[in-house]
Amino acid sequence: RAPRVSKILNPEVKILHSLDGHPVWLQQGRHHITTFHPELSSLVPSQFHTDFAHHCLENKKIFSSNNTQTLD
Repeated sequence: RAPRVSKILNPEVKILHSLDGHPVWLQQGRHHITTFHPELSSLVPSQFHTDFAHHCLENKKIFSSNNTQTLD
């Protein structure tokens, strides 16, 4: 059984996808969480993987422990 998000306390958290009225993919800044296992999808690439790649490309940032670089 997958975990369920019952309450979002931080207004900076974005709901990216919901299922049956419950958030299943959320984002806060560069952090993403899901309440399912996207790697278990029988579709390759799944809609999650396609959407996640688009989010990464939109941000165009590489985060490292020492600095942040913007790609051109």
